[in-house]
Amino acid sequence: MGHVYRAKHIESSREAAIKILLSGLSERKDLVFRFEREVAALKAFTHKNIVGIYGNGVYSDQHYYAMEFIRGTTLRKCLKHEPLSPFAAIHVARSVLNGLEAAHERGIIHRDLKPENVLIESFRFGQAIERSRVVLVDFGLAGIANGSVDPHPNLTRSRVTMGTLNYMAPEQHIDAKHVDHRTDLYSVGVMLYECLTLELPMGRFALLSERGIDVPRALDACLVRALSTDVKDRFKTAREMNEALKKVAMEMEARRGSQLNLSFDSPQKASSASSASKTALPAKESQKSNLSEIVMTHLGNIWPLKTWFFGAGALVLLLALFRFMKH
Repeated sequence: MGHVYRAKHIESSREAAIKILLSGLSERKDLVFRFEREVAALKAFTHKNIVGIYGNGVYSDQHYYAMEFIRGTTLRKCLKHEPLSPFAAIHVARSVLNGLEAAHERGIIHRDLKPENVLIESFRFGQAIERSRVVLVDFGLAGIANGSVDPHPNLTRSRVTMGTLNYMAPEQHIDAKHVDHRTDLYSVGVMLYECLTLELPMGRFALLSERGIDVPRALDACLVRALSTDVKDRFKTAREMNEALKKVAMEMEARRGSQLNLSFDSPQKASSASSASKTALPAKESQKSNLSEIVMTHLGNIWPLKTWFFGAGALVLLLALFRFMKH
């Protein structure tokens, strides 16, 4: 329905993204009204996980609005080659839920959640996604229950399907006009499952644990609830689903911490057993020997640290070679 261009917002001197209603579509009142509804939805609130709007207007019969320019990439592109780690997938889902909570509180339902409409800001190859800002965009199909916000409350007709097929809740297939906020939670469940498997949860889908993915069973339970075909069995609010995923993330963090402790404890026990079989040394020499063995064993086991040292050494050599060639 619209094209998005990179531009500069003159009033604020900031980089901006300009969304323009396609030429020729301005003659269709229903599309103009939907464009105006999208603007109204974005103007209704601000949130770090929702793209911000700067302003809107009409120029030469073309409707447009200016929004913040997100320097990054779409979630879809992040999923092009491999699934996300469980930590990254939960971070993305919780960020989207944070934005949805703010939208739902104002009676705004997105109705078109999919990886193409989720942006990962400042994403670079190798950077942890869980440290990036996640931004929800494109409210072009948004439903607005708040009459004071919606400029065209009778725009969506009854018994009309609206959304993206694979991410729509069952009730959205039947009547998009009368869905509530829980249809968005279903879509978040679909995206979360896809982030972890690169597949869509169609029909009787396999649970993560059944697929051999090392995550707490509680995450399976979250997905089953979010993806329930009966809207009454889903999470009641975005906040409730967010809290459930927060508990899963905490359990994963605790498990990761215990595994790290075990990796440090095991070499120490082995070192103690080894030192007991050796000829007794003076106390100070024995302590130094044990400490040396433990440190060397740890460095051998923690491959990322060892890799970092080699990488840093290579970088220093390259810089020295560059300076030599320059002189």
